[in-house]
Amino acid sequence: MKLKTKSCAATLLCLAMLGAAGTAGAAVEAGNGAEARLLISAVESGKVGLLRSLVANGANVNAVSRGDGTALISAVRRGDPALIDELLKLGADVNLSAPGDGSPLIEAAKGGDAGLVKKLLAAGARPNTVVQGDETALINAARRGDLALVKLLVAGGAEVNLGAADPDRHGKLLTPLNQAGDDAVRQFLAAHGARN
Repeated sequence: MKLKTKSCAATLLCLAMLGAAGTAGAAVEAGNGAEARLLISAVESGKVGLLRSLVANGANVNAVSRGDGTALISAVRRGDPALIDELLKLGADVNLSAPGDGSPLIEAAKGGDAGLVKKLLAAGARPNTVVQGDETALINAARRGDLALVKLLVAGGAEVNLGAADPDRHGKLLTPLNQAGDDAVRQFLAAHGARN
């Protein structure tokens, strides 16, 4: 990580403010992952001031940590609209995704949070992003059997026939229709032209 001023002191200050033993290892990681872990730790701790300070001192708000994603993905998983708003103000990319870590919109759909889905769509989230291992937001909403969320995503532009290959099943195509966890969801998708 390249902080603008006093990088060692700033990193140690951040670690001390976080008070998280697991974050100490991040200080010795190289590059983008360490930056992301510090930002994600600030999000997980709900420390908005620390988040602002890290970004003001040069931390990349869009840094990615393998296995955790980005600070914005972490805020969505946490279900914290205030942190999401702050990260968007700080320049977080609402469409940044990472294989196995999803995207902000996919994670909101996985969590079944219609309010966050609306917020992310309004912020410019693309509803047809496909992320390996996480499919699409619509596939995840359909799998949950959440008709309201499926309707919201379709109204927001999600394509009912956009599928994703399942790496665990030798590339079997997963679609919103064949993953639907509820008859009402299947009926809605079929009425909107979904095919298996």
